[in-house]
Amino acid sequence: MPDRYCLDTSVFINSWQEHYRIDVFPGVWAALDGLIRSGRLISCLEVFAELEKQRDELLAWAKARKQIFETPTRDTTAQMAELMG
Repeated sequence: MPDRYCLDTSVFINSWQEHYRIDVFPGVWAALDGLIRSGRLISCLEVFAELEKQRDELLAWAKARKQIFETPTRDTTAQMAELMG
């Protein structure tokens, strides 16, 4: 299976607001959409909940792609704990 990417809240917020603003770098966001369509980009529901606090255009973007925000599996949670440890 091709690589999958799991993005956290800071990637979305910092990219949207500072590093890769959609009005300046639309190609970055188009590439993310391509990864989403191919099933290679995911995030977790906790990230979506954090984005809901922003109440901005990023939230609208995320709502239109809500399918990428998943509940982490036990295996994913264990792997994250291992990485963070």
